[in-house]
Parts: sequence; C-alpha cells; structure tokens
Amino acid sequence: MSSVSGATTARGLCPYRLAVDDRSMSITLCQQLGGPASGLDPQAVLRDLADLKVALDPAIARRVVDALGDWSADPQVQHAPVVLVEGTPAQPGSDGRVVWEAFCDPHRSRQHTGEADEQFSHYASQIVTVQAGQVLGRVEPATKGQPGRDVFGRTVAAPDGKPPSLGRLEGCHVDEQGCIVADVAGTLEFSPAGLAVQQGLHIRGSVDFSTGHIDTPGSVTIDEDVADLFQVTSGSDISVGKSVLSATLRAAGHITIGGPLANHRKGVCLAGGDLTARLVDNSIAAVRGDIHIAREAVSSDLFAGGRVECPAGAISGGVVVARGGLESRALGSAGGIRTLIVVGVDWLLGPIQEDLVEQTAALAEEVEQRRPTVELLKANLRRLTHQQREQVTELEFEVADLAEKLTGAQGRLDALRRESDARCRAVVRVTGEVFPGTELRLGALRAVVGERLAGPVDFLVAREAGAKAILAKTVATGQARPLRTGRLASPLEGIDLPELPPEPATT
Repeated sequence: MSSVSGATTARGLCPYRLAVDDRSMSITLCQQLGGPASGLDPQAVLRDLADLKVALDPAIARRVVDALGDWSADPQVQHAPVVLVEGTPAQPGSDGRVVWEAFCDPHRSRQHTGEADEQFSHYASQIVTVQAGQVLGRVEPATKGQPGRDVFGRTVAAPDGKPPSLGRLEGCHVDEQGCIVADVAGTLEFSPAGLAVQQGLHIRGSVDFSTGHIDTPGSVTIDEDVADLFQVTSGSDISVGKSVLSATLRAAGHITIGGPLANHRKGVCLAGGDLTARLVDNSIAAVRGDIHIAREAVSSDLFAGGRVECPAGAISGGVVVARGGLESRALGSAGGIRTLIVVGVDWLLGPIQEDLVEQTAALAEEVEQRRPTVELLKANLRRLTHQQREQVTELEFEVADLAEKLTGAQGRLDALRRESDARCRAVVRVTGEVFPGTELRLGALRAVVGERLAGPVDFLVAREAGAKAILAKTVATGQARPLRTGRLASPLEGIDLPELPPEPATT
C-alpha cells in the first residue's frame, strides 16, 4: 500500500496521509499520529487528490468535509481511517455448466447413503435408460467478464468464464437451444471421454443389487443370471446367459434364456415375440410367438400365441395353452401329475374381441334408436319448418356416421376372427410317450388319456361316427383311434390367464 502525506504544519508534523491500496481500488484518509486534529483545510486534501489524478466529484468532497469535521469536533481522539475514493471491481465471467435432468445427473448418487430412508429400495435401478428425443440436460454457456475501473480511472480487466466441457458425444447432440438430446433409445453412459447413449444394454455380470431393476427401450444382454425378485423390462429383446430365478422378464421382442427359467410363480416371463429356454421349472410364461424348450417343462403354466415345442424333452404338470399347436417328446408323468394341454384356442383374442363386440353392440343399439325418429320426421317433411328440416338433415348425417362406424367395427371384428382362425392349429404331436391322466383340449373338445400311449402319435380333431372327436393317430402306420371326447362351453374354463405380453416391437 502506498501513501501520500498532506501539507506539514508549523511544528513540522504531517496532519494526515492518503493511503492507496496495492490494487489502486481505494484511497483512504488517515490521521497522522501527533498531527493536529482541528483546523484542517478540506481544500488541501482535495488538492492532494487532484494531484493524484483522481476525478473529483461532490460525493468525494462531502466525505472529506465530514471526516475533517469529525476530527475537529473531537481532537483528543485518534480517528479511524476514512475511505474517500473507491474503484469499481471487475466482475469475472461465470463458467459455463451443464444442468442435468435429475434422472441422469452423473453427480447424484443412486446408491444407498446409509441414512434411514423408508423410500429407499435396494432393487431400484442403478442404470439410466433414455428414449430417443429425450432431453438429458441443457448447456448453460459461459458469460463474459465485466471490466472495472480503479481510483485513477484506469480499466481493470475481467476474465471471461470458461466454456463447459462435455467431451465427446455419442448417440446424442446439443440442439440450437442448448439442450442435450438423445438420438437413439438406449442406455446412458458417462466416462472421462464424454457422454454416450448406447442402443443396447450389455450387463457383463448378473442383474442383482449391483444393477437394480432394468427398464430400457433397447435390447438387453445379461451374461449371467437374473436374481430373485428383480425385474428386467425391454422395448426389444432380452438375452440371459444363465438362469432366471424368482424374477420377472418383460420384452416387446424375443426372450432367450441359456439356463433354466425358474420364477417359482413369484414372477412372470412375458414376450411380444418368442421364448427360448433350456428348461422351465414351476414358472409362468406368456408370449405372442412360439415357446422353444430344449430339455423339459415341469409344473409350469405356458401360454403361446404360436407353437410350444419341446422335441427333446417332456412336458409334465401345469397348463400349456398353444394357439398354433404343440410338439413334445413326452406328455404327463408316471406319477400322475395333472397335465393340461390346450391347443387351437386363441387365448389372446378374448379381451380384444370382447371390446370390439361391446363397441359393435353399443353402435348397433344407437343406430336402431335413432333411425325410427329420422324415418318418422322424413315422412312428415312437408309439415316441418325450415329449421326443423335442417335438424332432420343433421340427424340423417349422424345416423349415417354411426352406421359407418358400426360397419367398420364389424369389419375389424370379422378380420380379427379370420386372422385368429388362420393361426389356430389344434394338433398335438408326441414323439415319445403320453402318460395316463394327461388332459387334452383341442378347440372346444376335451379328452383325458386313459392309458400309456407310445409315439410318434398325433392328437387331432376329426369326425368319428358322424360327430367330432379327438383322435390319436399313429404317425408310422396312419392308424387312428378315437378318445373318449366331451365338449366344453369354453376350452379355457378353469384356467387363470396371465396378463397379455407386450406388443411386438415395431421398426
């Protein structure tokens, strides 16, 4: 800090000094020890300031006068320094930053903090997935610095803020508004190199507490297992290298399981495409496509919109509903475990058909209610006023519109039934053996196998003695014999249908 002393008195003492700070951002009036505290001339101080090249103004002059007045009023006290002139500090620019959406903030820990938290779940997902077009965050640009001025009027430079560093972007971009937008649906990954949205999710271990639940619009590849009570949801395909235990899988596409599917009815396996598994044990699975089992299915409920195939193993216990038919090496078990096989029945059609039937009935009823009114008014058209005739025309249009909607709903219902009929195939092929007690439902017909049958044998529906019956036809010889056949009001009676699997993924 530098200083400038004021004029000396007759005793040779300097009554004050002007102190300039090291950055030249302030000038302070200080009382000199031993100097007179009264009778000081404010003009002398102002002249000293002018000699320092300070731009004087009334505010500075007022501070000088006030300070010297205080000194004169109380000359026995050593007075504190008084700031006479202050510069304008420079304002550095603010650094740019990225403001992330809460769900994908890389600085927010999704792990348990150890604090008591009733809302915390160890099963919560530790993996961030995004949709194409989803905003991940926004870039706030750096601002420029605002320069200042020191007490001598010189400019004080201000540094600009530093731009934010995003690194390399992959699978996403920054738009004109500064928003970070995902280009593809997939998994969000942060790294020192930058940010990436990967279309597929590859878990090199298991789905467990290290990952939490998985819910992604893209495909999922899991090298090992899916642990108890975890959920994996995909908008595409799911591939599991080993086992699926008491867990839930939902895929809009196909599900492939390298080991056993054993959800023990504490979970469910749902697919919009096919399901392929090594074996299925005490599980529930429902798919819109086919079910392929490499070894066997034991005490499981399986629902397929296509075929169920277990050509090298047995299906024993549980319920199997296959719209497109079934093939297995063996059916039932020597222990007599109840095994129910239902084929040629569209279990997926029910809810859709019910909605359309209800819609069609409501439209038909409304058309029938309005049509007589329109016919009556048209018969007395000459007696109606111009306004009433316009109302009749409007009613005609409304009835015509309802009739068109009714025709459309009936057309959709008919097309749905035709499509269903084309996909239904009431045939069961067993290449090995069928154990007694196995119940077969082919369409609306029912039969229970009364004795052990050796394959290859096909079970199908044909006319026998003028009535439809379930026949057991030996593939090698073509010989067929009827089973004792009954008819069901509903082939799905007594069966708890699962929720529908996801619709197949569209491209």
